[in-house]
Amino acid sequence: MEELTALLVLILVVVASLATAAAWRRRHRSRCFLLDYVCYKPPDDQKMSTETMSAVADRSKRLSDPVRRFLLRVLLRSGLGERTYAPRTFLDGREESPTQQDAHDEMDAFFHGAVAELFERTGLRGRDVDVLVVNVGAFYPAPSLASRLVRAYGMRDDVAAYNLAGMGCSAVLVAVDVARNALLVRGPATALVVSAECIAPHWYAGEDRSLLLGQCLFRCGGAAALLTSDPALRARAKMELRCLVRSNIAADDDAHACAMLREDADGRVGAGLTKALPKAAARAFAVNLRALAPRVLPVAELARFAAAIAWQKLLRRRREDAAATINFKAGADHFCFHTGGAAVIKAVKRSLVLDDGDVEPSRMTLHRWGNTSSSSVFYVLSYMEAKGRLNKGDRVLMLTFGSGFKCNSCVWEVTGDMADKGVWVDCIDGYPPESLANPYMDKYASPIHVHGDKASDIQPAGTDTKPSGEKLHFAAEPAATATWATAGGQVHGCPATGGGPPHVNYLGTDERQPTLTLNFSRGSGQVIAQLVRHGFEGYRNIMQACRDNAMVLEDGLRKTSRFDIVSKQDHGCVPLAAFDVSDMLCRRFGWVVPAYVMSPDARRSTSRSSASSSGLTSPAPWPSASFSTSTRWCADARPSSKLATLPAVPTVRMGLPTTSRRCCRVQTQAWNRFVLADKNNGVCY
Repeated sequence: MEELTALLVLILVVVASLATAAAWRRRHRSRCFLLDYVCYKPPDDQKMSTETMSAVADRSKRLSDPVRRFLLRVLLRSGLGERTYAPRTFLDGREESPTQQDAHDEMDAFFHGAVAELFERTGLRGRDVDVLVVNVGAFYPAPSLASRLVRAYGMRDDVAAYNLAGMGCSAVLVAVDVARNALLVRGPATALVVSAECIAPHWYAGEDRSLLLGQCLFRCGGAAALLTSDPALRARAKMELRCLVRSNIAADDDAHACAMLREDADGRVGAGLTKALPKAAARAFAVNLRALAPRVLPVAELARFAAAIAWQKLLRRRREDAAATINFKAGADHFCFHTGGAAVIKAVKRSLVLDDGDVEPSRMTLHRWGNTSSSSVFYVLSYMEAKGRLNKGDRVLMLTFGSGFKCNSCVWEVTGDMADKGVWVDCIDGYPPESLANPYMDKYASPIHVHGDKASDIQPAGTDTKPSGEKLHFAAEPAATATWATAGGQVHGCPATGGGPPHVNYLGTDERQPTLTLNFSRGSGQVIAQLVRHGFEGYRNIMQACRDNAMVLEDGLRKTSRFDIVSKQDHGCVPLAAFDVSDMLCRRFGWVVPAYVMSPDARRSTSRSSASSSGLTSPAPWPSASFSTSTRWCADARPSSKLATLPAVPTVRMGLPTTSRRCCRVQTQAWNRFVLADKNNGVCY
């Protein structure tokens, strides 16, 4: 009996030992390490500066002048610098007629650049690769690009090759996940992950502005990385993949359609973005982080967050300032975000409650390389490595999002020496620069034409330009112009709170620029009315008052030393004052000036009551639509005796402000809300 018991104990010990060994081998085989990575740097003759982009837009016969100006405005405010790279088709003047060979040439240059350098740095060859994952979203020839790489580097016949397409800007972590799963089902193996985007075939030359945004942001680039589960190579690895979370909310129709390749009315294909994009991105972001947080955050932080939520619900506090926030810095030391644009980086910063230092790598990457699509996070990682910020044991949160709509994230832990400057070797010492503003803001900022009756005060829009409350006062003489309603709905210097579609000026064009023109003139219909009512002498007095107002405004602007006067000294017959904001910072964020828009039917906008009856009184704000009236304009100071007896315009009480002071306050509040909303959505004034 004792011998039987001993035999059973021995069998149990052996089984337990074998199970433990199998579990240990399975765990170690599932570990995935980043052996090394290389980001691609195109040749210097492919640099796409603002000058080059302007030349490309100018030679396009399909782009109208307003669309061309819109293209340059987006570029000036995109956050991209002057050293990004574009395909040769853009530089050679063939952007509207690319060939299949142009796309292959763009990919071959990347393959022979990044992939060849990666093999050289690691000492591996093509035949050492067991798994190959290639991700190029918008170019999928047959044979595939994966087969092209297998042929170019003589890989083995049994290599497991995967070719991903159409996965958008978040695809690099999809490729990493595919490679990790492929390594998991094999023994010790090595995987090559190649991620890039082909831009050459996708220049959009149409009039749909929602399809133009992509070519202002996307630039050439790519990254190649070697992953391994081989214990013999782990000592040489730079990082270990700790966890990876993928989220896809494409089941929602709006999220699925918010970013996609589509045709315009003329059949031209472009990357279109819809208004549902911010909402879809926020939802995908929240879904992904909810799954990621329990896997990367310590128990103490999760407990703190749960307690904060419970306390908030207990007190029934719903205010924004009382909202509980989770601290992802407790689980990550560094952050790599997709460089989709300045607004994208700002939104991530706000959502994760990060500081400027946390998002600096992403901002600098956007400035130096532009949006290189899915590979951008490796450029961000390379920036941190070049700056010497990655130490052994540090954790890096990598976050990507793209069409679908998808949001993917992973956490890497630094396990080896990371001191390589990579593609930043020739410029890292110059980052961060003193200013990220585009140096061509002066040259390519197109003017905005503003229609108004007075400019007693011109004040900064918001607190980003000048100290709060600062105003520029001008001593203006009393003028008869204030007694006449403009096409924008102003009477006696008191603007209506509505008068046209947002940010569309009286010329009918979308001109959100800080170069300003104050026009004191009248439409032809009003000129005839003035002549009929007051005769030639009265009309001449009115026009002289308009010209005097323009001259007084010019003189006041000139004395402030903050504006450059661009209109001629002799106004002739046009009462016009045109000027530029001198300070570049002010040019970026805009100024609040008297501005009005023309309604579709100008005949019904000759007074506030008419503007109200025409359905244009909604308080929707638009740029340049707020000013204070500290200087009252009097109609009886002019020579014409008729002007002194003009009847007062009856007050309209349809929910609108009834005094100039109240109107100023309402418009200023609306303007501040407008600027804040647009800045959050990526529009920079």
